[in-house]
This record gives sequence, C-alpha cells and structure tokens, in this order.
Amino acid sequence: DDSDEIITSNSNDRVYLYFGLRRGGKHYYALNVTNPASPTLAWQIDGGSGDFTGLGDTWSTPIKTKIKTGSTDPGSVVVKDVLVFGGGYDSAQDIAIPTEVDDKGKAIYIVNAETGALDWKAIGGATASASSSELVMPEMNFSIPSDIAVIDLDMDEVADRLYFGDMGGQVFRIDLDSTHNNGGTVTYRPYGILMASLGGSGADQRRFYYAPDIALVKTGIRQYISVNIGSGYR
Repeated sequence: DDSDEIITSNSNDRVYLYFGLRRGGKHYYALNVTNPASPTLAWQIDGGSGDFTGLGDTWSTPIKTKIKTGSTDPGSVVVKDVLVFGGGYDSAQDIAIPTEVDDKGKAIYIVNAETGALDWKAIGGATASASSSELVMPEMNFSIPSDIAVIDLDMDEVADRLYFGDMGGQVFRIDLDSTHNNGGTVTYRPYGILMASLGGSGADQRRFYYAPDIALVKTGIRQYISVNIGSGYR
C-alpha cells in the first residue's frame, strides 16, 4: 500500500502473488505472501461457473492496476485496486481454424485485487449492451489468451483504456469511462470498439497470442497512439 513500494512494519502493507495455470486448467489464484515463510491462499477463481462461466484456460497474466468506479456523490469517484486479464484459451483452437467461433475465453475480466470478486467484464454476444458491470460486444467471438495492454493516458495512476487481440486476428479497444453523470450519480460504463479485423484466411490466417505494444507518438503539434501487434500460431 505504501507509495514507496517497500514493505514495512505497517499493518496495512500486503504482498499478493497472482497466477493462472495455462494448460493446467481454468483457475486463477491469489497467495498472500506478506510473510514469505507462511504464505496463505487469499482467494481463487474457478472457471465454468458463476461470474466466470466463460473463462478458458488461464494463459493471460493478471495485470495489476487501478480503476475509477461509480459513486453516489457526483463530485467524486471511488478508486479500486483491480486485476485485468483475458478470458483465456479455448483448447478447440488446437485444431480449429480461427474463423470458427469459440465457446470459451471470449471475454475480458476485471476483478477486485484483494478479494477476487468480479467488478466488470466484457463478453461476446449477439446484441451490444453496456452496464455498470458488463459490456456485451457482438464481435467478441474468439478466445483471448493474451495479456491485456492497460493504458493510463493522463498519468493519474488509474487505467483509462485497454487494448488486446484475439484468436480470430481481431484487435479491440475498451475505454474505462467513469465520468457519465446519471441523475446525480457518477456511473461506471466502459465502452468498446473493434479496431481491426486482420484474421485473413487459408495460409494467411492470423492469431494474436500476445498483448499489443502501445506508444504515444508526437509529430509536430499532432500526437496519436500507435498500436503494434504481432501474430503467430503456437
């Protein structure tokens, strides 16, 4: 919790270790390793049930960050410590062509870093919708085993945007917007877009196993965000 990132005797200091299993299953674990000699299980996420029904094999590294969420006070927002990770790998991709729709892994999850409880998710679906806890994107039809690129645009140490690719060769952007005012309440309603569809066909089929690299580029008085991503077949 300390800004100097050094563990002290302060009782509020905690160190957690987060990991998934890749081919080992559809689970994420958090270990409390504040006392390295006596680690304890803080929480675990089990794919296939509840809020994580669509979770695939857990390849995506959980990215620790902060997000702003809703508040009943229109002049303030709540900042939470969270983890961001992709929906995982659908093992059907071992033999499938990328144009086939996956059953598992076509999601993005944001969970509470201390409890593992779901804060928000984006999932594939036939009809687009957005709410304080879920975004449905019709184009999100393929599993997402990669890490997620989490971007803080205004340098306030709070995540503003997510970039990621999927197994169908698509690239997405999600804006973590918490500024809408709805009847005096600050709401949390992220929204997303499909930026590019690069999957190809035949010998040119592409899959994205890794997060894109993001760069802020300035040319004269103009500036833009460069999104760079490489494909492969693992």
